[in-house]
Amino acid sequence: MQDRHPLTRLFAANSVAVVGASEREHAIGMVVFRNLQNAGYAGRLYPVNPRHDAIFGVPAYKTLGEIGAPIDVAVICTAAATIPDILKQCGKCGIAGVILVTPYAGLAETGTRLERRTLKIARGLGIRVLGPDNAGILRPDIGLHAATAGPAVKAGRLALVTSSPALCSAMLDHAAKAETGFSSVIVTGAAKDIATPEILDYLASDPLTLGILLHLDRIDDARAFMSALRATTRTKPVVALRTTDANAPIDDAVLEAALRRAGAVRVRSLGEWLDAATILVRGRLTGGTQLAIVADDPASGALASTRAAERGLALASFATSTRKALAAAQGAGRTLEGAIQLSRDDTPYALRKTVEALLADDAVDVILSVLAAQAPTPPHKLSRVLTDAAAKTDKPMLAGWTGSSAGVAGRQLLRRHGIPAFETPEAAIDAFALLAEDFRQQARLRRIPTPTGLPPWREADGARLLIDAARQQGRTRLSCGERHAVLRSVGIDTPVVTRTQTPNEAIAAALQAGFPVILRADAAPSSPAATMTRRADSVGAVRAAFDALLAATRATTPEGTIDGLWVEADPDRPQAIMLQLSVRQDAHFGPTLRLGRADPWAPQALALLPLDRLQAQDLIASAHLPALTIGAALALEAVLLGVSLLCSQNASLDALDIGRLRIDALGALAAEIDITLAAETRQAPHPRPAIAPYPLHWVRDWVLPDGERITLRPIAPEDADIEQEFVRHLSDESKYYRFMDALRELTPATLIRFTQIDYAREMALLATIAEGKTERVIGVARYVVCADGETAEFALVVADAWQKRGIGRQLMAALIEEAQEKGIRRMVGDVLAMNAKMLRLAGALGFSSHPDPEDSTIQRISRALDV
Repeated sequence: MQDRHPLTRLFAANSVAVVGASEREHAIGMVVFRNLQNAGYAGRLYPVNPRHDAIFGVPAYKTLGEIGAPIDVAVICTAAATIPDILKQCGKCGIAGVILVTPYAGLAETGTRLERRTLKIARGLGIRVLGPDNAGILRPDIGLHAATAGPAVKAGRLALVTSSPALCSAMLDHAAKAETGFSSVIVTGAAKDIATPEILDYLASDPLTLGILLHLDRIDDARAFMSALRATTRTKPVVALRTTDANAPIDDAVLEAALRRAGAVRVRSLGEWLDAATILVRGRLTGGTQLAIVADDPASGALASTRAAERGLALASFATSTRKALAAAQGAGRTLEGAIQLSRDDTPYALRKTVEALLADDAVDVILSVLAAQAPTPPHKLSRVLTDAAAKTDKPMLAGWTGSSAGVAGRQLLRRHGIPAFETPEAAIDAFALLAEDFRQQARLRRIPTPTGLPPWREADGARLLIDAARQQGRTRLSCGERHAVLRSVGIDTPVVTRTQTPNEAIAAALQAGFPVILRADAAPSSPAATMTRRADSVGAVRAAFDALLAATRATTPEGTIDGLWVEADPDRPQAIMLQLSVRQDAHFGPTLRLGRADPWAPQALALLPLDRLQAQDLIASAHLPALTIGAALALEAVLLGVSLLCSQNASLDALDIGRLRIDALGALAAEIDITLAAETRQAPHPRPAIAPYPLHWVRDWVLPDGERITLRPIAPEDADIEQEFVRHLSDESKYYRFMDALRELTPATLIRFTQIDYAREMALLATIAEGKTERVIGVARYVVCADGETAEFALVVADAWQKRGIGRQLMAALIEEAQEKGIRRMVGDVLAMNAKMLRLAGALGFSSHPDPEDSTIQRISRALDV
């Protein structure tokens, strides 16, 4: 319903005032103003300086108020101490946003009095702030160059987001040589107000932006960042380069997992990031990643093939008809699997016939031409072959063109015709690998998980009770028995454990459990002492182990802190794979899970929590485990989902370790368990999970007057099948009222969009009834938060057979309550004017209604919410 993102007025301003504009050489105000002039800014430009009547021929104003015309953006280039008073002038003039270019460390240091005062004034006046410290915006299509960075930038389809003016300059210099253009360049500076999440949301909605180059040095709000990044990568590729901020360090492995979860592609060097700008101009891959390499030089072709193998890229297997066409082409040399070496007899002809054959082969998704343009072949002839071919196909083509003079000319010609061209074969392969990785990421995100057989809203009530009781007692560690009980409460099997006080009790427990057993001397939960263990396979060994552990524990533990000795069954499962699992709280992203073999040298796979079934499978695949049977794999999935459930519902859980996790066809068995809790003195024990978990507190039941029990709950990714069935069985009228279109069922993309939601910025509530062991959806109410963060657009549909029974009213009441809980201030929706039932319900719920000014068939309804 909102046509423009709120930041559009700032990032694509129609009028700009430069406060502190100057003609003084090298002054910031001079650089910014001249950049705007030289870029041919299409909007209205106002220099503000009380000491000048004109700046570079443009009439100057003494104050902002003197301008007397609407101003979208003020670029403040004056001393830091003047900024608060200038912001007050901005408020009086109705200015939407300011760019703080002034590079004063005193303003950029967190917590300074001046910074706090500046932000307080801006927020009070509703002014958005970009910066401080060398912030800037470039919007080349309108000549907006409100930054110190230079030179002028060509308009294009890429967006660049960075906090670093130096990295910005490096990218712009590279782009100028590569003739790459930008839709937007945004330098955030210290990012004290407008930060990366909002910028990503803006760029995701920007029709001029095809791909995004993102520089990360710090993440202040991981949930906002992940929410925005996940939404953006649904429609546009994001290539991220990370640098380290010493004041806010980020664990590199955790960031890697976060970017992968969100669907972004990471690069690790400035060179890769620069080359990403060249390849992203062609947009996303849509057909696949099978690569064919054509080379006019054997060495260059070999370099490309070797690099492709190193990057895990698959070379195409040519069809029989393609091989025949290649053999028939005059000048064609050797043809290997996925790679073709041209002879030099008539290279342009051979290149043309080869490319034609590859374009006709459905097994070839992408063509890379590796050229050296050796004499006597003129470079422009080879370029013309490729540009002519590219004009006739949608199949991606790229090139690696070596050499100086001939290579430069060839690359320039190709780039002008939309073919990404690189200086070396390796650079071309590396750049293509970014697109291939994005393609794989998108394929992964488009999967639909199958139901696990367990409801997504199941609760670990037993675990919560045990953890809450321990915290009320001031304990930060659960006892051995509690640890086993907590895992069992989420469906994770553990060995039988028995607490004993004497050697005879230990022997009796061992005989009951069956040998061998583990004796565990567990320090009291209030003690930080580590657990000590002994393995015993006979009665005598149990007695000896008991005495040894008791003596060792008393020697190392303060008096009174021994919690008894536990006897734990240690069943012999020789076919089992031994794994280890741990959960830790990351300072930025919240709970993270590591999984690997029970070997100190084995690699550990890492994922952010919470997990769904597909994400659990991804974690298993990345852990480099031995081959698992189907039963073992399902058992391990269940463990991961149980741990995810446990950690998602218990924010006070500090760490969880399973030192020995046996996995085999019999299932999973967890042992050597440790669970520690955050100290009760902490008001906020840990950062919230970066990905909002399933909102269990919105699972509710109610009973209709006829006794029918209805469950109202948030939608989950595993609900794709029942959501699709619900839509299929709607009447044509109900479908048209809901979707304003005559559809039969949801497309796969829409089904994913409807079921794999981000609970941080949207909600979908289902009304369901039980049908045996399954559910049937009888109504859905959903909303999506608009770009302003305060408005939500909603939709409602109820199954035809269940209408006029109060289900729509219940769904809407719950949806409104949930939106209010999130701080949403207004709920809006579009309703067909002929949909009298929905309009009556909206009126009864307090919505006002008025005709859409652009479409008389639609009524726009709106209601303010109590926040």
